[in-house]
Amino acid sequence: YKDLKPGSGNIAAVGDVATMHFTGWLDDAGSKGKELYNTRRQGKPVAFVIGTDRVMQGWNEGVIGMRPGGKRLLRVPPSLGYGSRGVEDIIPPDARLIFIIDLIDVEKRRVH
Repeated sequence: YKDLKPGSGNIAAVGDVATMHFTGWLDDAGSKGKELYNTRRQGKPVAFVIGTDRVMQGWNEGVIGMRPGGKRLLRVPPSLGYGSRGVEDIIPPDARLIFIIDLIDVEKRRVH
């Protein structure tokens, strides 16, 4: 990953809820290929618990250490993305992916 803009506030860690906007592309020999998804175009950010299996491993690893307001470029190899299975009609098997993540908020989870 590469930080494009630092944020401020709470540092994202495993177990926290990360809320973010993102744009994802297929990696076309190191540059942005076909756009896969853009949450800003959908008008709604996504949120997930960091460290769960509900998202690709590349997101889990790529968001850790970010702060709200930060922007990060992720280059996700197939092993941290969708692997050899891909996603039907969207992401081919063994695809490398590129994401730009804008972290909006980090909610610290309280352990009871």
